[in-house]
Amino acid sequence: MTRDERAAIARHIYARHVAHAAAPDEAGLRSALETALAVIPREKFLPSGPWHLARLSGGYMRTPDDDPVYLYQDVPVATGAARVALSPLSGVARTS
Repeated sequence: MTRDERAAIARHIYARHVAHAAAPDEAGLRSALETALAVIPREKFLPSGPWHLARLSGGYMRTPDDDPVYLYQDVPVATGAARVALSPLSGVARTS
């Protein structure tokens, strides 16, 4: 399996989870959101990896490499030295 194929599978799984969490009782909205997230590569909107992903216990963890499969989790991704983090469900950017 190629890296792109793995990323596509991860993107589809991510899309389903995020869409359900965002609109569990609204089938039309959930379907539209899932469709959009499944075709938009998250890595295209971020600097080149490796990336820093927020940890539940606080702080950030650097991914081992630049494989985009790491981005398909519902956790904030730091986008710069100031650790501006974008989270798909929060709808806001935050700094730390």
